[in-house]
Formats: sequence, C-alpha cells, structure tokens
Amino acid sequence: MKKQFIALVLSLCLVGIAGNVALAKEGPFDNGGGSWYHSNVSLTTEGSLLLDISDKKIVQQQKHAVQAEKKQQQKQNNPKAVRFVLEIDQEFTDVQNDWSREEVMEAIAKGFVKGYEDATFRPNSSVSRLETLAMIINAQGLKDEVAKYTLSAEQKVLLDKIPEWGKNYIAVALDKGILTAEELKSFNPQQAAKRYEVCLYMSRIIESDDSKKSTETKVFTDEEQIPAHSAKYVRQMYMNGIIKGYPDGSFQPMKAVKRNELVTMLNKLDDTYIKGFEGSTIKGTINSVMVVEGGYKITIETQKGETVEVKTNSNTKMIYQGKMLDTNITIKSSQQVKVLLDENGNAVLVRVSDAITTSTDDDDDDDD
Repeated sequence: MKKQFIALVLSLCLVGIAGNVALAKEGPFDNGGGSWYHSNVSLTTEGSLLLDISDKKIVQQQKHAVQAEKKQQQKQNNPKAVRFVLEIDQEFTDVQNDWSREEVMEAIAKGFVKGYEDATFRPNSSVSRLETLAMIINAQGLKDEVAKYTLSAEQKVLLDKIPEWGKNYIAVALDKGILTAEELKSFNPQQAAKRYEVCLYMSRIIESDDSKKSTETKVFTDEEQIPAHSAKYVRQMYMNGIIKGYPDGSFQPMKAVKRNELVTMLNKLDDTYIKGFEGSTIKGTINSVMVVEGGYKITIETQKGETVEVKTNSNTKMIYQGKMLDTNITIKSSQQVKVLLDENGNAVLVRVSDAITTSTDDDDDDDD
C-alpha cells in the first residue's frame, strides 16, 4: 500500500511538471534571445525543487508554442491590415495643371505625404534621402512603429548626424532592411535621393515571390549609368509596374527624384505590393450614374464581379483626366473608376478614367 501511495505521488508530480513546462514562455527553456537549451531542473510554481526533466519532446513542444505565439503577434502587427483614407481638406495651388494631380491627391488621402503651409505641394522639388525613406515607411503603414520606437544609446550615437525628426525613421529603415548599415556610413540625409536609389529602397520591401519575372533583360536605353549593383533592382521596379521611365526610353538614374514622381511610385507600390488600402478601395466599371442631392449615386461592377453602390457628398473629391468633376459634368457608364473610402464608408476620392491601363502621366519629361 505504501509503494502504491509513493507511485501515485510521483505520477501527480510528473503531471504538475508537464503543466508547468507547457505554460512556461521563457526559461528554463528559452534564454530570451531565441537560443533553446535543456534544463535538468524544474521548479514548482512555489519554487520547490521537484525532479530532473529530460524529455526533449516537451522542450520542442514548448518551442513550437512560443513560435506560434510570435507569429500570431506578427500577424496582428501586420501593416497590411485594412487602412482607411483621410479627408482631403485642401487643394494645392500648384498641382492643378500638373500631370500628377490625381496621384498627389491619392497620396495625400492615404497619408503618405503632406503639403506645405502655404497650400503648395511643390511637385517639381527634389526629395532628400531622409524624406524618401520617411515616405516609403509611411506608405508601409509603420507610422505608429516609428512614433513608439525607442532608440538605444548605441543607436543614438550611430544616428548622430540624422535630424531629430528622422532618427526613428532611419532606425526603422535599418530594422526593416530598407537601408543597410553599410549605406548608413555614407548616408547624407539632406542630399537629394537619386532615382535609382529610390528603386533600390523600394525593391527591399518587395517579397521575392512578387518578382518572378527576369530582371536580366535590359529595359532602358541608359542603363550603363545605373550603378552595376543596382541595375537589376531598377529593372525589378519596372517589371512590377512601379516605374516606366521617360518617353525617350531612358531612365535617368542619377537624376534627383521629384516629389510628383515619388508619390506616383508610392501609389503604385501600394496598389501592387503593400495593398494597405485594398480593403477600403473599390475598383471597377461604372454601370450607372444618378445625380442625387449633394452628389452622385454610382453603381459599380467591381473587378471581383460584385455590384456595389457608392454615394458621393460635398466633401468627395472627384477627378477625371486631371480635372475636378461636379454634377454639371456627365460621367458615362463603362468608364473605369477607383474609389477610396474612409472608415465610415464615405467616398473620399473618386478617380474616373476611360479605360483600364497602367497609370500614365501627361508630363512631357517624366513617366514615373
């Protein structure tokens, strides 16, 4: 009877140990740095010494449990979660006749960029390297991560030459691999970003399986000007529809990127890869249009074959071929439409076009 009692106690202890191990998230099996090791000692929740544990299966199960939890956390923090656009509260005075007017309005609504206090956008101004990286990171939906980022003492020294507002942006860019530590050594935050550099930065956030097309074939007439290590990334951006180059077939890789060029690239990057606003964007063909009080009621057949109805209001910006639309201008059925919605389902921006094409620009000099 005594032996049976001892055996029962030992069985209960083993069950308790298995439970404690299964609930543990760090130590005795995880050293906090991702290195897993085996412990010969287990403790009860009260800290009493129990017995040796050597069951590798338990260790492996615990490792998988922690990895699953980390994956779930990453999924919750995924910047590809549905995002909504903001109301466009002003029209910039210097883009009304610019080829990029629609692109600027979309980028503003998505929060990728901002204008200036004097109600201008300065579409033909160059963009610094720091500003370029900040816009790319904003397009990825990482603003909150930037705001909450805490720099270590080592990082503060490393980023000493970066303006205060941009330190967190560069830290995140380094963490995400958009900028490399080697590039940081010669990084001049105020220097205008070259066109090939923008392609290099953007290529690093495109997953390999999104870029299956060959990047070995020459696509621009002036590729000899592209630094050898960057040529394939420029081609990658072309093959993914992010850039198109100039009408004469050149890319002008060493030219400073302009603000209107960059916002166009950001919109295309979002549409084709990031897709942060995919859940709040309607794309399709206009079936019917009805003028109603305060705007239009537009029936759309989406690219997924669904029929949806969108109503515009006095705050909705509607644009066609670079011109703002109002109820005095006829919108035709069969035209293509792209509608961006806010968190309440209101239409913020409606872009109407005549046919489904890759985004084209009317500028004589540039076609990005």
